[in-house]
Amino acid sequence: MTRYAPIFIIAALLFSSGCGLKFKKLQAREVEENDPVAELMEQGNLAFRQEKYAEALSSFLQARSMDPKRKLVNYNVGAAYFNLENYPDAAKAFTEELVINNRDPFAYIFRGHTYAMMGLYDKAAQDIDISLQLTDHAMSYYVQGLIHLEKGEFDLATNKFNIAIYKEPADFLFYRDRGKAYAAMEKMDKACADFKQALRIRPSLNLSKEMEDCPK
Repeated sequence: MTRYAPIFIIAALLFSSGCGLKFKKLQAREVEENDPVAELMEQGNLAFRQEKYAEALSSFLQARSMDPKRKLVNYNVGAAYFNLENYPDAAKAFTEELVINNRDPFAYIFRGHTYAMMGLYDKAAQDIDISLQLTDHAMSYYVQGLIHLEKGEFDLATNKFNIAIYKEPADFLFYRDRGKAYAAMEKMDKACADFKQALRIRPSLNLSKEMEDCPK
């Protein structure tokens, strides 16, 4: 009799340069217990949770070489490349995942974010628009906010971050980057409030530079 064990595919993404990590449990799937690809994926997931991204990537690449058409293999490869700041290869991996499953909203979200990190804002915006047709997720609005922030469109950025925070109020990154937008508009009271909220959620976050002008 075939036995099944749940394999949880974990993706951790650096949502902007120099920021901390955010882990997303995207979905679970059942696989046969004696499945070498699943075992490699589990090894990669363990390394990923320990922030050993090169080690995780090695496991995911081995898994992909054995079964390149399996759902989520390319996704995890892309996530590992992203955290290693190899954005071109991350984008390629997310694209390969979308060839297998072109209805995966998270692959569009994270490829869109990868494009944003590469400065390809039009491509990034297109992916996020598609993701919003598939799911109304806070991360889509967050990435839209990042695009506007990088383009210097600070009012638009804060509007998108507002939506992201409304949908997922416990995410420190949303407050941190909305704070950056407020600071760019010289709205330091609001900026400092957001930075402090980000630190309440993630005390290990380094915001010393951003908070230089905040009251002690």
